[in-house]
Amino acid sequence: MTVLDDQPAAPRPLFGFGSILLAGFIGGPPAAGVLAFTNLQTASARARQLTLGFFVAATAVWWWCLRHTPPDVISQFLAHMPVWLVLSLPTWLILRGCHRAHKAADGTFKSAWLAVGIAALVRIALGALALATSLLQ
Repeated sequence: MTVLDDQPAAPRPLFGFGSILLAGFIGGPPAAGVLAFTNLQTASARARQLTLGFFVAATAVWWWCLRHTPPDVISQFLAHMPVWLVLSLPTWLILRGCHRAHKAADGTFKSAWLAVGIAALVRIALGALALATSLLQ
């Protein structure tokens, strides 16, 4: 093999399933959707459309639930738990093939701390959105 020969391209790191669920718990479906969608950049257009559609619908339902629960901590936490459980199965089904192919190619996974950081930024943005909508009412 010479220097001019093509080197096999290493697969780019992906977010693991646990990282996506952790981000979904912190930042809700928008954070999980961002991470899942970034994993599918090399997937088919149909897989990307299904992922985007699922997470947009999950975000709409989640946002409606949060706006209609009391503002105390326990009620807000209880609104997060069903969403987290509902996100796990479809996310696993959507990303299963992508993660299997990635593991077979000896690919690496991104840090869970990066997923937590992205989820925290999404959560801050959603808090600002909630504040803006409450000020406009």
